[in-house]
Amino acid sequence: MGLSTDCSVLDLKSRFEIYGSISRIRINRDGVGYITYRSKESAEAAIAAALDASFGISINSKKVQVLWATDPLAQWREGVGGGSNKEIGSSSKLLQAEIPLRRHGRGNKLASAIVKPKSSSESAAVLDVPLKGREIVAYDDIL
Repeated sequence: MGLSTDCSVLDLKSRFEIYGSISRIRINRDGVGYITYRSKESAEAAIAAALDASFGISINSKKVQVLWATDPLAQWREGVGGGSNKEIGSSSKLLQAEIPLRRHGRGNKLASAIVKPKSSSESAAVLDVPLKGREIVAYDDIL
C-alpha cells in the first residue's frame, strides 16, 4: 500500500529482478504491488533483502515492505459457507475449490510477494504464512 502514483511496473521490475526471474508484476489502484517470481527462492531473497535493517528496498526514495502474498479469496470463502455445513456444494464457480486438471506433470510452482511501504505497527508474524502455489503443466503436441 502507498506506492507513489508515478511508480510503474517497470520501476518494480528494475528494482526486484535482481533477486530472481519474475513471471508477473501488477500494481493495484490502492498502491499495492504484486510481484510473482518463478521460484520460491527468488521471493525469499526479495523478502530477506527488504528485512535488512541497514539497506532495505526503496522505490522512488521510499522504503517498501515485502511480504508473502495471501489469497484474499480463500479468506472470503471461509466466511461465506454455513460453517460446519461443508458437504453442501455450490453451483457457483467462484465458491468452488480449485481442481487440478491433471495430477501428473512437472511442478513448477510460482512464488508471489506483495510490496507495500513499511508500517511500524506491522509484525513479522505475517511472513510465516505458507505459500500455496499452482502446478503448471505444459504439453508439446507438435508432430
